[in-house]
Amino acid sequence: MADTDQTAPDTAARDPAGHVAVMRKKLRTRAPVRARRHDLLEESADAGFRNTAKTLFDMDLKLADVHADALVRDAALESLEEVTLIFRLAGPAGEEGLFVLDGMLIDALIEQQTLGRVAKSPRLDRPVTRIDAKLAQSFVLAVLAQFEKIYAKDSHTQSYAGYTIKVVEFDRAALSLALTSPSYDILDVTLDMGPGIKTGKARIWYPAGAVDAVAPATIPQTNPFIASLLSNVTAPLNAEIRGLRLPLTDLISLEPGSLIPVDLAMLADVHLCAPGGKSIGTGRLGQLYGDRAVRVTHLAGQPERDASDGSPASAESPMLGEPFNTNATALPAGAPEQDASIPLKALEDAPSLEETIEPLETVPMAMQQP
Repeated sequence: MADTDQTAPDTAARDPAGHVAVMRKKLRTRAPVRARRHDLLEESADAGFRNTAKTLFDMDLKLADVHADALVRDAALESLEEVTLIFRLAGPAGEEGLFVLDGMLIDALIEQQTLGRVAKSPRLDRPVTRIDAKLAQSFVLAVLAQFEKIYAKDSHTQSYAGYTIKVVEFDRAALSLALTSPSYDILDVTLDMGPGIKTGKARIWYPAGAVDAVAPATIPQTNPFIASLLSNVTAPLNAEIRGLRLPLTDLISLEPGSLIPVDLAMLADVHLCAPGGKSIGTGRLGQLYGDRAVRVTHLAGQPERDASDGSPASAESPMLGEPFNTNATALPAGAPEQDASIPLKALEDAPSLEETIEPLETVPMAMQQP
């Protein structure tokens, strides 16, 4: 969707004469970008206009020029010619667009219906009227109906389908209030009528924002009942230590009761593995209120961040405090501070190895005695 045009709040200042001067700061907006949907609008123009004119009025015309692009609302409004017949359109969700015909096209449509042909007479200098709108209305509706059949077939243009006439607008000032989209996809068509007798123009405006709004609707939605069932299904998640290496002679001599020294740094980092052994992230081992815990430090497909405050992880970013220190506990973000005088319970699932082997600096934790 194109960026919205933002205007800073008005601020008042007084000039030397005491008059209040209103200053309005205009923020620069990014111009809309041409996309695939604009190519499709151009490709549909011939069937939409030429076929409709022939079928409805037996009127011969050909497309002299076709162009589709996106314009911010203010620039689009400024591009409107002085003598034009403007039909305000309503989309299926209430969004508004425009169907604009210039004076020469209006005259040609009237001549074809009253004389049975397009006359070579020049256009008279006159404003458009409600009679003009009445005679042109059937052509506009037929073109919109023809486009709806074409647009509904492609996901890029589905948001353009379903538009119809809401009202004929003769008040230019009302357009700026009625048109609320920041930018519009505009199909600009030059028609050679007769052919070679008159040249007129038609422009159709569609809210560019409607294209983005319709996109989620094209994605299959999960059944709410199925989603509620799946949300209650438990899935195993393993925290695995990686990178342990042993000499082959030590590996083949392993037997029940063998002790394998493990480096503290290796125990600090674990891989989180989903069913099937697929790694979905990493974490750090520690404890919380005397129980072992894992703090997630990184998830697959996301930048590595400190889980406590969302900032990028670094060597100085604490995770769970000092891992495997039974005299200190790490609290989750936002948790109240724990009273240091409250002793932590012993971790009974990791019995002391002191009776079997001399304590090593690499042994991960010194156990509290009950």
